Amino acid sequence: LIRDTAPLRPPVQPGIGGPTVDRPFPELPTITPGPQHGSEVLGPPGDPEKPVLVQLTDFPVIGPSLNKEESKILFYKKDGGDLYSSEFDRPVHEQISNLTVIGLLEARWSPARDRAALFYTDQDALRSFLHIGESTIATLPEGILGFAWSPNSSEFAYLARSRDSLETSLTVAQSSGKNQKVIDSLPLLEANLTWVTPSILSLQTKPSGVAPGSLYTYSRATGLLNRIVGPLNGLQALWSADGSLIMITSTDHRGQNPKLSIYDTKGDLRGKNDAITIPEKCLWVAAKELICGVASSLPPGAVFPDDYLR
Repeated sequence: LIRDTAPLRPPVQPGIGGPTVDRPFPELPTITPGPQHGSEVLGPPGDPEKPVLVQLTDFPVIGPSLNKEESKILFYKKDGGDLYSSEFDRPVHEQISNLTVIGLLEARWSPARDRAALFYTDQDALRSFLHIGESTIATLPEGILGFAWSPNSSEFAYLARSRDSLETSLTVAQSSGKNQKVIDSLPLLEANLTWVTPSILSLQTKPSGVAPGSLYTYSRATGLLNRIVGPLNGLQALWSADGSLIMITSTDHRGQNPKLSIYDTKGDLRGKNDAITIPEKCLWVAAKELICGVASSLPPGAVFPDDYLR
């Protein structure tokens, strides 16, 4: 069942999903860069010798994350797929597991950070598996289109679609990979999946600045797919940890003039800002506190977020 709280093709974009509230987001502070020496960025005045950035590897990595104890950084080496840990302040690496994965693309860590879903390409096919602990492997179906861990790490969900199908199946399984069960079929061909609260999952259509996208929620209790924001060009979403607010970035119809907005779960606009950023550069650190890396400008003619995502 679909319950739509926003028109499919609204005449104008402001106010989609609920009434517009002209409540500007707080002004972002201006940060003055400190002195630089070579490739090392120095710290704030008063501590000129302490570096802010420390290079931990000289090779590409996939899926950096804190470990369970939050004492080290975990990451997979892109070339080969081995799992390593590293100190925070110096490039001292310890190999945790020896994997052989060619074409590694992505690692999705569980919130407990005791296992990860790894995605890789094999002869143009997208394949994946669970890497649990140091050595346990559990295979996943081919061609997963969206993946998300539950907030308590006990389950995961994924989207998959058979060839020529007009619907996508939503499957839920235990964190070990066992008891995989299709719980619904959804009329979305492809979407990014987020497990927001124990009973609510979020589906965001793939973003492009030259195509409208929407954000949906799916209720496990009712089986309803509810559109809460969109359509907006370049739409990308980032949920707060408690699931009460959503950061939305979007553009005009040409994929330009990006903006940042904050919505609640009813689709009502709660704040807005002209900051040039995307969810990959932002982090909710509290229920109502958001930290973002913000670009001062974009290259002339750039289509956002398409050019960045390439």
